[in-house]
Amino acid sequence: MDIHIGDLHSTIVDRELEIIQELLEEMLTHTEAMSNACDVCAELDCLLSLAQASRTNNYVRPEIVQDSVIEIVGGRHPLHEQILDAFVANDARLVGGAGLNSQPEGLEDEDDWNSILLCTGANACGKSVYMKQIALIQIMAQIGCFVPAERATLGIVDKIFTRVSTRESVSKAQSAFMIDLNQVSLALRNCTPRSLILLDEFGKGTLSTDGAGLFCGVLMHLLERGPACPMVLVATHFHEVFTRDLLDVENLPITCCHMQVMFTLDSDSAFKVSRISVAHGVNSVARGLSADSHAAQCAAMFGIPARIVSRAQHVSNLISQHEIVQLLDEEITEKEKEDLLDAEAVCKRFLEWDLDDHEGVDVKARLRWVLGMVEEGQEQQDE
Repeated sequence: MDIHIGDLHSTIVDRELEIIQELLEEMLTHTEAMSNACDVCAELDCLLSLAQASRTNNYVRPEIVQDSVIEIVGGRHPLHEQILDAFVANDARLVGGAGLNSQPEGLEDEDDWNSILLCTGANACGKSVYMKQIALIQIMAQIGCFVPAERATLGIVDKIFTRVSTRESVSKAQSAFMIDLNQVSLALRNCTPRSLILLDEFGKGTLSTDGAGLFCGVLMHLLERGPACPMVLVATHFHEVFTRDLLDVENLPITCCHMQVMFTLDSDSAFKVSRISVAHGVNSVARGLSADSHAAQCAAMFGIPARIVSRAQHVSNLISQHEIVQLLDEEITEKEKEDLLDAEAVCKRFLEWDLDDHEGVDVKARLRWVLGMVEEGQEQQDE
């Protein structure tokens, strides 16, 4: 066409623009109707998807009430149950405003209703899955979907705050612990009695004593709000706060539970390391606290050599019994003894050094004496 007729590109483009402009002018007169049709189709698509998922997965219709409550019987995680052969359903019960010296009225078995649900247990036993499934059931109910449970009575929550996973990034000039603190701070400043807060191992990113103190402080602050206390789901490995009465859960309005696990003895291990049988969604929730996180058993299960696990159990037992000094009595080699004696001699020489008497003293020469590189009195001669 270019050879016989010439360049038609400009003519074609101009005609296309005219056609598009005519089409736009025609469509603009029907914009509102088309927008409404799109909204209706999108809403219908969502409702059909929720209905299909509810029928396929045997969901039930939740009862929505005015009170700030969460009562779930036989709750399941909507995603994890899809990838497991058997998912153990669990119950949950929470009420907003049940802090210190306050208890909402009109509830059956009022002593069993608290604003804080504290979950303990072994590593990788499903605590996080249990907390997430409660929040997901609440979200599903509020968007109009049936929920994965035998029965659910739910009030409307106004906000859901989470400290579950920390996403670190070089674009954020913050450490992992600082990110956690920001998340918890946001929750404390904005929560209400109708809010739901998830705290998964808050305080683990710093010194254990400081982390345990922050953990206890946050829980006590929420409880002291009394009738303004939100609903809180907590998972922690800070067992010392319970064993040392730093947090007197027996006399506080806190519901304590733990994930049940099963132990099996590894007969192939020369150290007889007991392994823990855990998997997300296959452990049931029981009342009461767990006394141990079973970190050594979990380490063995995930491939840490048995020799390391056995040593870790030994050291952990000594620390828990306040007998860590026994490690000093363990046998060491002659070379290690010589190194310790040399190190002790260096420390003694350094302590003998009168730092106030610095006039006329060659610091480098004196340091060589401290490190045992020269004999006493030969520092200046060597220099």
